[in-house]
Amino acid sequence: MHDYSIELSGDSVTVSGPDGFLISDPTQGFIEFLYASNEEIDTILDLEKDKVDILYDNAASFQFLPFLIWGIYNIDNAAGLTNKKEEILKDLKQQQAYFYEKARIYLDENPPISEYKSLTPRERYVQNNDIGISARCNLSLDRFTLEPVEKYFPEKLEEVFYILFIRMVIRNSTIKRCGY
Repeated sequence: MHDYSIELSGDSVTVSGPDGFLISDPTQGFIEFLYASNEEIDTILDLEKDKVDILYDNAASFQFLPFLIWGIYNIDNAAGLTNKKEEILKDLKQQQAYFYEKARIYLDENPPISEYKSLTPRERYVQNNDIGISARCNLSLDRFTLEPVEKYFPEKLEEVFYILFIRMVIRNSTIKRCGY
């Protein structure tokens, strides 16, 4: 089991790992994952942990994915990664393709299913819920704001992105794709 959790409160996500935490917008984190290029992922996997932190700490975007990859795969350093790199890249690409397809159906501003064009993401999801992924969750109340706080403990990459995906569905977030 990983020392890793995702906390959702209001419109923010706090990702906690052994090396600290990162606060991110769930929508941005999910989109960052969907559109990460092979080169960006290779860069993350080729760097030492401290260099990953330095490289992406102050970036306007692309903060979530490095933290997530190093945390969920328990990568201690890039030197010990040689044997796992292809396996991690394959898993990332499979999850990326899976959730890209789900995002097109449920979150795209102009979905490929014509009868979905007039529906919100929530309505689309309720009509055709075909995602069989779950994640362990604790639900509590913030002691200061009294707002609900969901704390998830994902053990697989697919669980992390399901959490972000379903959060976008709940918020009725849509993705507008560039014409290019």
